[in-house]
Amino acid sequence: MSPPLPATDYRTLVTQWQPTSSRDRSFKIFLVIFLIIVVTVINVLSSVDVPEPARVTRADTPERVVRFIVDQTKPPPTREPEAEPLPKPAPIVVPQPVVERKERERPAEPLTDAEKRARRQTPGLQGRLVVEITIASTGQVTEVDMVSSDLNNPIFEQRIVSRILLFEFDATASESITVIYPIEFLPT
Repeated sequence: MSPPLPATDYRTLVTQWQPTSSRDRSFKIFLVIFLIIVVTVINVLSSVDVPEPARVTRADTPERVVRFIVDQTKPPPTREPEAEPLPKPAPIVVPQPVVERKERERPAEPLTDAEKRARRQTPGLQGRLVVEITIASTGQVTEVDMVSSDLNNPIFEQRIVSRILLFEFDATASESITVIYPIEFLPT
């Protein structure tokens, strides 16, 4: 085993350190010469004139050219005769069954829960889903078909379709009704 090192503290280390005078003096001379050179170079560089780039100015237009342009007469604009627009075809009216709706509160939870879940998985979810809903005379949804979608999320689209199948509407005396309904999902 080696003998233990003597315990030293900060005060004994500081009092023992003394710079050597020859090294210290040569360093100071080197530092002064270096600073003088740097200051001289800065003064020389700041006294050098740097030419500014020439700016292009707009040339004045001669007076005779201005008079020529102003004196020119412009021919009046010619209008081509417009063709008569074709008559619009009469709209085709398809009779729709009249459904009386009673105002009652329905929770929107089935769709909003699915939307919240999808937004957690896909934060930038946005687009339009168009569904065709068939409602029986009893008020139950019998069929839901997806007409179009630009959501690019098949799992979410299927959840929406399955949730719409759970909807219940008021019973009517008419036959079953088929409705095409767009659902818009805007970014949050």
